[in-house]
Amino acid sequence: MYKAIVAACAALTLSACMQTETEMTQDMVSPEEATIQSLVGKRLSNDQGYATLHADGRVTGEFGGAVFAGTWTVVDGQYCRSGSIGERELPYECQDVSVNGSEVSFTPPGGDARIFTMG
Repeated sequence: MYKAIVAACAALTLSACMQTETEMTQDMVSPEEATIQSLVGKRLSNDQGYATLHADGRVTGEFGGAVFAGTWTVVDGQYCRSGSIGERELPYECQDVSVNGSEVSFTPPGGDARIFTMG
């Protein structure tokens, strides 16, 4: 009986320490990456067009009436993408991202922020 009680207490103690897979993943994600991940599936738009980040690493949208298509990932807490808008190829570039309410800013190296509205 004593062994059963000790085993039950040990099991309860261990289960209290366990985290779900989602909780463990969130613990391993930097605040910057969490910010970028929060944009997945949201339409980001400005006066020139819109883009949507997809969970599978694709980014799609339209700017100036031309199709925007490419890929994205997070590297060292930055949003990194490559792709094309119509016939124009976009070079691989990493950008800082910040979110303030529904306003999302993408800032390229040495450049001005591009502001989008999240909807």
